Amino acid sequence: MSKTVERQDLVEVVKTLPDEALAELANFLDYLRYKTAQAQEPTPSRQNFLLSVAGLGQPGKQDISAQDKEILHRESEQAQQPHSLAHAFEELRQICVEEDYHFDIPTRQNRPNPFADFSA
Repeated sequence: MSKTVERQDLVEVVKTLPDEALAELANFLDYLRYKTAQAQEPTPSRQNFLLSVAGLGQPGKQDISAQDKEILHRESEQAQQPHSLAHAFEELRQICVEEDYHFDIPTRQNRPNPFADFSA
């Protein structure tokens, strides 16, 4: 059972989605764009087919299927977990650890309050 999908029909469906679903849709569209770009890469010649399947001669190349699984795993986790400020900070902390990034947090200082000078 195949159905022809028109771009305009998709646009109309997107217009009816609630704002909360747009972030998830954007993530999924990024994933589809990635998959399309991977599929458009030139295919190896027949001579190199077995080498490319076995991954020989390409020590730095990561398994694409593992990347796909990781992307899908993150997407499903995001859909299942409630979104809270604590969750966002935990996700930020995890990204910083993965990227070996450290925050330089200045010491706390009291700043002048410009509204304190007004008398009622």
